[in-house]
Amino acid sequence: MTANSEKWLIFKGDKKIDEDAYKLLNKTNPPWRTFGKNKEVRDRERGKAFFLDAKYPEDKKTINLINAALYLRRPLLVTGKTGIGKSSLAYAVAYELGLGEVLTWPVSSHSTIKEALYEYDPIGRMRENTRPLQPLAKSAKSGAEIDRGKFFTLRALGTALANKNEKPRVLLIDELDKSDMDLPNNLLHVLEEGEFMIDELVRNSLGEKNSKDDFIFQTGNDERLPIKNGRVNCQTFPFVVITSNREREFPKPFLRRCIRLDLNPPSEEKLTEIVKRQFQNYGDKLESTKIQQLITQFFNKRKGAELANDQLLNAIYLYLNGGQQEEIIEDLFRGL
Repeated sequence: MTANSEKWLIFKGDKKIDEDAYKLLNKTNPPWRTFGKNKEVRDRERGKAFFLDAKYPEDKKTINLINAALYLRRPLLVTGKTGIGKSSLAYAVAYELGLGEVLTWPVSSHSTIKEALYEYDPIGRMRENTRPLQPLAKSAKSGAEIDRGKFFTLRALGTALANKNEKPRVLLIDELDKSDMDLPNNLLHVLEEGEFMIDELVRNSLGEKNSKDDFIFQTGNDERLPIKNGRVNCQTFPFVVITSNREREFPKPFLRRCIRLDLNPPSEEKLTEIVKRQFQNYGDKLESTKIQQLITQFFNKRKGAELANDQLLNAIYLYLNGGQQEEIIEDLFRGL
């Protein structure tokens, strides 16, 4: 190990205490792993780094399909191998069109459509009903009005549909292929109708004359939205990006109502452009022969193994910051 590589090390494994060694980490951060900024700023930086160029036929097709989804108010179903930038596409559209913070719903095998629409706090409401009389929330026995809406929060899908601004929200539904069999059809129903019901508020509205609006919270927004009789209607359809790693087939009715985009891994030339965008603050260092060697090595290795773009970015970041990535390159470029 060279003297230069030893300077790079923070943890040396020599059991010698060096409380200042950690300061090396504070000099810089990987551009895609920077924290301490609000989500909208991070979303904007992620969208700005996403690379599309109409001079490439595949990119031109991607741009056309994105526009088709925008015009037709249809979800864009993006399929492809893991780690090639499918979810970043949503951030790129939000950045270029100035649509603000991206709403995200990471799907798992236990996900339900209801959890993406709204959250209800029944325990909080029960406690409110049993409190002594208060100005806004009085006991159930008094018959006075209760502020029911504060026990509800619209989640990612619900917030995207409830948006009343002229500009649509961007909703990323990530890795839908991890869901159970019923979720795609349940999602299709909500997106087709453009509305949904908050059951707990509907039941409480039955039999009430001139029922008042319930003001409920939204994800990422402290303002409360008025909801009439538990019904949420879509006025501005969101730009919906649904990603899939091709781990399962979706129902045909669901596929028919999506704009489908198959995203392929970037070429070596595009990988070079991606690296330049992510490390634009490093200037002439990016012209190093070693940088191109790493890109070529990654590109060739990916032909026989499934690799994510950020594995390449990790190796280049270590090189640019004095790390001896040659000694761990096989680990950095390990197939998924």
